[in-house]
Amino acid sequence: MSEKKKKMTAKQTAFVKEYITTLNATEAAMRAYDAKNRNVARVIGTENLAKLSEPIAKVLEQQGLTNEYIAKKIKEKMEAKKPVIANGKMWPTEDHQIQLKATELAAKLKGLLKDSVEISGKGGGEIVIKVKEDTSLLDAREGEVINEDD
Repeated sequence: MSEKKKKMTAKQTAFVKEYITTLNATEAAMRAYDAKNRNVARVIGTENLAKLSEPIAKVLEQQGLTNEYIAKKIKEKMEAKKPVIANGKMWPTEDHQIQLKATELAAKLKGLLKDSVEISGKGGGEIVIKVKEDTSLLDAREGEVINEDD
């Protein structure tokens, strides 16, 4: 939000409440805005996540989901174990699937992994693709390469 704190509308407040409950922006928008169309709700949800990230974070923190708590839980999962039965006995062993997921999440939170990458051309400009004209064609029936110039 800006330096001036904007008061949330009733629908935005309802969205925050629904989002905290569902952790799904589309569902929260459908409920808070009484949207019938999922595509419209998805757009509203995406916009609200961007606009309302501070109030959402504040509510989550009030409910005990602090950065410290999240870090502690991720660290616990990075050391996760699972029981394995061998020779009639139960043995704790590394749960590599959970450990990998926790490590991936930690890396994302630290900015080491990105879900998407923005690509631009030289100096931040447009990407220019030059295509060299190829005069040879592949004849699918014969499997032969033919030249259009012939």
